[in-house]
This record gives sequence, C-alpha cells and structure tokens, in this order.
Amino acid sequence: MGAIVEEDNLELPEQLRYLYDLFMDLRFNKIPVDDGFSLMPCDSLTYSDIYHNSLLTGLELYKWEIEAILSMNSIFDKYSS
Repeated sequence: MGAIVEEDNLELPEQLRYLYDLFMDLRFNKIPVDDGFSLMPCDSLTYSDIYHNSLLTGLELYKWEIEAILSMNSIFDKYSS
C-alpha cells in the first residue's frame, strides 16, 4: 500500500487546487468522527460519475480537467491496492 500523504504537506499550484478538491469530493465519503471527519474511499471514478456530478452542481469541466481528475483517480487506485 502507498504512503499516506498529509494534505497539509501537499504542494500543488493554487490554480489547480480546485481539481484536487473536486477529486477528493468525488472519490471519498466524509465520515463524522469525534474530532472532525475521516475519509472513506468510494469505488473508482468513471466519466459517468464526473458527468452526473457536473449535472448536479452546474460545474462545466473541460476535457483536460476531466482527464486530470481521472489521472488522480488512477494514481490513487494504483497505490492503494
């Protein structure tokens, strides 16, 4: 299993932070715990998941943004199994 990355230590350009946040919202369920939330991974993402999220939120994504989210998903799948 891959190393756990603390979000506080994550470095990425501020302009791309929204893609990481969207990936996290789509891929993980937030489970309430005593001192906040714990993240529970959902099933691997598909184009359909992103499409339906876009319909619900009204967020229109470019193809490269969808590909970036799916790439993060693939990396997570690779290192979490």
